[in-house]
Amino acid sequence: VAGSYLITAAVSGEVQTHSHGDGIRFQLNVNGTVNPSTDAYPIETTGSENGQEYALMFTIILDLGADDYLEVECTNIGGNVAFELYYGYFCAYKLG
Repeated sequence: VAGSYLITAAVSGEVQTHSHGDGIRFQLNVNGTVNPSTDAYPIETTGSENGQEYALMFTIILDLGADDYLEVECTNIGGNVAFELYYGYFCAYKLG
């Protein structure tokens, strides 16, 4: 249904391995394209300890069309980081 939506998502876990410049990115994709307001969450693991826990979340209001689709993506940056996910959630609430 077209309209304004409050979108919120979260993920937490533990860093398993990393190297300099690697990290974790948590973002919202709208129709396959990264929403720039949620792409501001790359977490650099440089200087962190293996086993360090992380928690990431975002909340955003979006105007969506009836055919729009959403994806929440949690990926590694740099290719050498491994992470375990403890839990995550994704909620979309239609406003009004």
